[in-house]
Amino acid sequence: MERARRNEQKFAWKKPAAVAVLIILGIAFVNPVIGSLPALRFPYTIKPEWTHAFMYTKNNTDPDSLFINWWDYGNSVAYFAERRSVIDQMHFPDEEVKKVSTVIMATDSDEGLQIARTLKQQHNSSEVYLMLFLNDAFIAPVIGYAAGYKQTSFNEAIVMIFDEHGRLVGMNDLTNQTTYYRLWTDQSIAGYTPFYVSNEVKIYRLNV
Repeated sequence: MERARRNEQKFAWKKPAAVAVLIILGIAFVNPVIGSLPALRFPYTIKPEWTHAFMYTKNNTDPDSLFINWWDYGNSVAYFAERRSVIDQMHFPDEEVKKVSTVIMATDSDEGLQIARTLKQQHNSSEVYLMLFLNDAFIAPVIGYAAGYKQTSFNEAIVMIFDEHGRLVGMNDLTNQTTYYRLWTDQSIAGYTPFYVSNEVKIYRLNV
């Protein structure tokens, strides 16, 4: 039964993933920065910048701290930082994925804090951190879909790219209001305290 449930979850993500790829491919025609197949493959490789962030986390947070990040990085957080993520490659219940996705891509930052507060109580953690990766921008449509945003039109989807200077650009007004976009572009948000910042990883302590 457990294996069947996981398979259903994996199949459920094919639709948003397909939609995201179509959106990204559409943008690629007008944006040379991501207009190549290698840019769409996103191989999972532990970058040195990630390892540094994980080790900094291990040495500067309480052992029972909880991390909110996309599931791709959960196992690495557990291995290198020895900290717990809400979701990871082996644990991604639909409801938890929605919560994490909402915190990352919410247009209401207070909603993200409320979810983090609930997760903190649920996991009996002393602190909660939001860990963002540069690569999250490339799968923003998928994370946005999981958070509940529609994909019926371009303006209702979360879509962002990096320009030729490496600057993050939101492709519509909705995207520009998301927590990820605001934090990655160094905008200050009440309740989200910078903890670790690099070109590849940004971590914020959530005041909950």
